[in-house]
Amino acid sequence: DQIIQVPGNFEEWLKNALFASQIISVVIDEAHCLTDWADFHPEYKELQCLRYILPDTIPIMITSAMLTKDMLTNALQLLHMHHDKLTAICQSSDCPLLKIGVRKIKYVLNTYADLAFLIPTGWKISDPLPPKFLIFFDNIQDAII
Repeated sequence: DQIIQVPGNFEEWLKNALFASQIISVVIDEAHCLTDWADFHPEYKELQCLRYILPDTIPIMITSAMLTKDMLTNALQLLHMHHDKLTAICQSSDCPLLKIGVRKIKYVLNTYADLAFLIPTGWKISDPLPPKFLIFFDNIQDAII
């Protein structure tokens, strides 16, 4: 993440033959950030230069737990990846320990009162931790209190 940020010299490093000769593959995690979620990590768009800089012999792998077919298509176009050299492995995200829920918003958004159900009433720091949860926001600003 740090090397691709200006002045991280990302392109300069990759064009260095000695450095590039040591690269066996490139793995891009959170590939949904390449397209639909690009607001969270705008530097991901800089990765589109990889295929032009690196030799074709270096494989690029992208991973994401939230990559839809459309997002995959967009990511492949952005990264200039060719379908004839592509292997796609899709796994179900159906996991018995995960629960997906949607609730109707009742309160003003900036109060975050609709999230109160996640923490048990009367919970204290000395109590056991509540179950883990993950909240998705539309943008970074909404996620900052």
